[in-house]
Amino acid sequence: MNFKILLLVSLILTTSCAAPGTALLSPAITGAKTKSVHQASLSLASSLSSNQFIKNNEKKIKDLKINMTKKSRNILSNLR
Repeated sequence: MNFKILLLVSLILTTSCAAPGTALLSPAITGAKTKSVHQASLSLASSLSSNQFIKNNEKKIKDLKINMTKKSRNILSNLR
């Protein structure tokens, strides 16, 4: 039992789940690795625009997830 819990915790910790605030560190890491201001600014712009898109379309995304879940349940129930 302890092994299963340890395995579950280690899988959760190694899946690279990070806090949302670390998304802004990505351009700094990109700039440090590539030494390119252009790539770092492009990384920052894409990060900020994707976050803005998600915020603006949050209700549509939630509805899409619900519809996909319903469709997958219907498909699975038809297979049985």
